[in-house]
Amino acid sequence: MRRHEGTATETLSRVVHAIDHPARRAIVDRLVDGEADVAELADLVWDGFRLGQSSTSNHLRVLREADLVAVSVRYGERYCVLCPASLSELMRWVSRCVGPV
Repeated sequence: MRRHEGTATETLSRVVHAIDHPARRAIVDRLVDGEADVAELADLVWDGFRLGQSSTSNHLRVLREADLVAVSVRYGERYCVLCPASLSELMRWVSRCVGPV
């Protein structure tokens, strides 16, 4: 079940906000290839943007709130996985604006 129920416009707004930062887009790009632990994502954000662990945590929170990322805990480690369903609303909106992509 999605954490945020609401209109398509609200979903679209959350998704657009979530992907408006290059570090968050880098996290999404990495998760396209599959699950990653938070430490790996923190390294990615540090290497690409020189942002620390707290910034990575904040970026992951924004992605979770947009229902783009889910986090699970296994053996004390946090793992992230991409939840692309919220991107569907963005794709529908883009298709209405410019035609099929």
